[in-house]
Amino acid sequence: MNPGDIALYGCTIVSERASGGQIDITKSVYSFSVYESIFTPGITADIKIVDFNNLIDIYQFIGDELLFLTFGTRDNFDLRVKYLFGVYSIEAVEQPTSTGSSSTYTIRCVSLETLNAKTNYVQHSFNKPITEIISTIHTQYLKSGKQLIVEPTKGKQKIVIPNLDPYDAINMVRGRAVSQNPDRQSSAFVYFETRNQLDQIFKFVTIEELFTQNPVKILSLKPITNLIESWIDNIITYRFDTTLNTVDHIKFGSKTRIGKMDMRTMDYTYADYSDLIQFKSGGNTPYESQLFNELYSANVRNPPSVIVPYDSTDRPDTGIAEILYAQQNYISVLLQNRLVLTTYGDPKMKAGDIVQLKIPSRREDTESIQYDEKFSGKWLITNIRHEFEGRQKTPEYTCYIEVIKGNMQ
Repeated sequence: MNPGDIALYGCTIVSERASGGQIDITKSVYSFSVYESIFTPGITADIKIVDFNNLIDIYQFIGDELLFLTFGTRDNFDLRVKYLFGVYSIEAVEQPTSTGSSSTYTIRCVSLETLNAKTNYVQHSFNKPITEIISTIHTQYLKSGKQLIVEPTKGKQKIVIPNLDPYDAINMVRGRAVSQNPDRQSSAFVYFETRNQLDQIFKFVTIEELFTQNPVKILSLKPITNLIESWIDNIITYRFDTTLNTVDHIKFGSKTRIGKMDMRTMDYTYADYSDLIQFKSGGNTPYESQLFNELYSANVRNPPSVIVPYDSTDRPDTGIAEILYAQQNYISVLLQNRLVLTTYGDPKMKAGDIVQLKIPSRREDTESIQYDEKFSGKWLITNIRHEFEGRQKTPEYTCYIEVIKGNMQ
């Protein structure tokens, strides 16, 4: 047994045209990729099949099929994940050239909610808290029976959604959400699909809330030994896509003018914001200095401005204007550090989780390992690809992960 050896427990297509209603294609799976992200609502998968039985012609796939995929690792048989997808495409079909040979093709799958979103547009007037609006769209328009975990939002809001795709409607509403928790100052909400043990679930929470979680795994960059235990939690490769972005820091994090326009009286008020805010972002030391503020914030005459319209006659104050600067400032924080890494496959890791990284300092000149304070610490998984690349590869199963950490440690 090697680190990254996969245990493929099952890959089954549910079809009314199959005998018994199911087609077991486990032995036909050549490779697969499962994609999760906190920035896209659904989970997707690509499964490459080597078909000796001419399944496409026999069962006449037409798009009403469901697919169950269950897998884990051979070093931990107690941990396995199970996905349910809708089949939306069969591509790259290579037909056999002689009798007895196989055909190959890729089955592309997606969460059922994504397919439901294509036919159930939202045309609805709401007067309720944002969390309740999200829940309504989730159950009534996406037709989802999956658990939705929500972070409470502040107050009722009157919102008219004019015939939008449910995901576009959620994105529209998400931008108006203000967290009830005063410690979640940015109110940077995300709606995404993830997992809880075996079950697929959805979350509507702030990124700051995600950063408060405990790490699900400690990943280290360390010398390779013969002990399997030291390989499993080892980082195979890593690169920093971003370690500093001053332009984005200035654009989103410097002085900003937030205006409020009363649509009844046309009264306009504004306030300039430039205060440093300490967010939950995986690090403790901000990308701020007295010189940076003097150069780019202190003497700004006309800063970028945002106008928030409201109606004082029948709409309660939403609090959106008050959190806009914090939200933009938080975006500038998150854009400072982004890391891409490859690890041995572990289904325990998923989008929205925290991992603890231990990366040795390049300045190390002693026998004891000193970890880099900036690149080590808590990072948030924003995107993860679980990839089984075939039995001929070592490791068979790898995770390709994108993580963010705003501030320095």
